[in-house]
Amino acid sequence: MATALEVPHFDLDEWVEETEGMEITDIFREKGEPYFRQKEREALEALVNRLGGQSGTWNAVIACGGGTPCFFDNIDWMNKWGLTVWLNPEDDVLADRLITETANRPLLAGKTGSDLVELIAHLKLERRPFYEKARVEIKNTHIALDEFLNALKNAQDLP
Repeated sequence: MATALEVPHFDLDEWVEETEGMEITDIFREKGEPYFRQKEREALEALVNRLGGQSGTWNAVIACGGGTPCFFDNIDWMNKWGLTVWLNPEDDVLADRLITETANRPLLAGKTGSDLVELIAHLKLERRPFYEKARVEIKNTHIALDEFLNALKNAQDLP
């Protein structure tokens, strides 16, 4: 998507890992989730400042984890400074996508099969009030890039 929009791409988790000098799993284990969530918020603010902090401009694509919108006022803050997109596939599809990532995602660590699907369903239900504030929701698992970009254009006036 960033390539199609001709803007840079940033991964919020990678940004936190780089600034903290340690992996997310180590941050969770050694400093706890509240510390991570604070650093995640600081990373969001730093990225917006780096990108010029102009609401309504297309300066970058920022990938964030599923918990990001659910802490502090992050979802409202992200909506103020950008166009938020909720990627919302079926739980089993999401589990298939995340199965190889569970070692890198502290909240999913050790989960496989139906346990992973159940945890994802629980987290999505718990997080739904935040996710529903996203300006765009994509449910289609195999959406074409042009279709995805059209959904973004329909949500915000793009040239």
